[in-house]
Amino acid sequence: MARITSRLALGAAGVALALAGGLPAAAQSPKSPDAKVEAPLPGALSSNIVDAASVDLKSERAYSAYIRRRYFNGHEAVFNVSVNQGATWRDADQRVSTNFAPGSIDGDMQLAIARSAGDQFVHVLFANRNFDNGDFYVVSSSDRGETFSNPLNLALLYAPPGSLPLSYGHTLLAVPGGKAYVIWHDESEGSGLGLNSVYLRATSNGGASWAAKKKLNVVDFSAQVERATEVTACADNNRRVHVAWKDKRHPTPSNVGTYPGRILFRASADDSATFGPERKLDSGDTAPAGTESELPKLACFGNATAGTVAAAWQDQRGGDWDVYFNISRDGGTTWLASDLRIDAAAPAGSNARAPKLVATQSPERFYLAWEDSRHGGRDLYFTVSSGRLLGSLGERPQCDARLRRQPQCRQRRHRPRHLRGRVEGRRDHLPAGAAARPGLAARCGEQRERRRLGLRGLLPGRLP
Repeated sequence: MARITSRLALGAAGVALALAGGLPAAAQSPKSPDAKVEAPLPGALSSNIVDAASVDLKSERAYSAYIRRRYFNGHEAVFNVSVNQGATWRDADQRVSTNFAPGSIDGDMQLAIARSAGDQFVHVLFANRNFDNGDFYVVSSSDRGETFSNPLNLALLYAPPGSLPLSYGHTLLAVPGGKAYVIWHDESEGSGLGLNSVYLRATSNGGASWAAKKKLNVVDFSAQVERATEVTACADNNRRVHVAWKDKRHPTPSNVGTYPGRILFRASADDSATFGPERKLDSGDTAPAGTESELPKLACFGNATAGTVAAAWQDQRGGDWDVYFNISRDGGTTWLASDLRIDAAAPAGSNARAPKLVATQSPERFYLAWEDSRHGGRDLYFTVSSGRLLGSLGERPQCDARLRRQPQCRQRRHRPRHLRGRVEGRRDHLPAGAAARPGLAARCGEQRERRRLGLRGLLPGRLP
């Protein structure tokens, strides 16, 4: 298997994972011809430097937003569309950062994100990179990216004299019916002190108007400082919104010092109107005490009655950096009691970092990619969870040493061998009276979930 060594390549892998989640199975191919997305300006108007690209694929249409440098000093946000799944792109792209003059240093953009739910609505978020203006803006289209609204400033970080409030971690989500969410963290409460909070704004009318920003990390600023960063989020098509972030505030409210990062999570089941309590996802990070957990990623899907949300992050509990995974089947209310280490085959002394996570509902699969140093460089590793698919990619799950000998965790003996552990929705045998033994039932239930996921680790080998 070939080695991918650059951080830029991992960013491309994140795009590839997103495409894997949205590309129809019949259209997938090992390699299609390269297609240039950017339409550069003629002559000296552009330096032809483009970066920070994002791609969103919905059915036959692909949307891309990126940053283009003009006049060698300013950067502008640009959008383009393809109507044949990215095979070709339009010769003329659209500059969407129209609230600034072309090439203006005041409109020096650092990122652009395009998102659509597959209906007529398309949204593009772009953020300013100037140190005296950390605002970000959204433009929306109701005709599948043909025309856009005027930019709206959703951060409104009006800086008081002597302060530098900046915004980071911008996440843009779109779901059918004109609904969209923007999640980020900024320094508007404690500017210049490195104190950050997580916020959300939502629209239900295709971006025509946005609700007031809502703070998600539930801390009383008068008693304790906020240190919430590295925000991530996902939303399914049934009004469920999930947000996670790295939090370094001290668990003791009266202590204003920093604390090793942990992964906190909140969920909404009513279109972001209300959110449930904070939940700590890196629950197994208890020994050695005070180890870091960071860079969380979420992926989710659901139906009218149940929502599934999965999380991955990098974790230092074992002394090195490893990638961990957990999952909830009830919209984020309960999670597996113990986290699952994904890079279990990696030797001591190696590091697994920067996970990327994508999920598909039908068939149910979870795709994970990460940076890995087990061979001395920085390689890209990948694994996929599916009871039907995993066989050649990962280790087959089984009960752990303590539960393996217990008949309550074994499969029914009369089930054909080729179906054992591969049939979604099957139920392992529990003896009569198991309901009265919640500890045993919970352990066996977790073993069933791990077998159904088919996620236990990756056999040695790098991405082809």
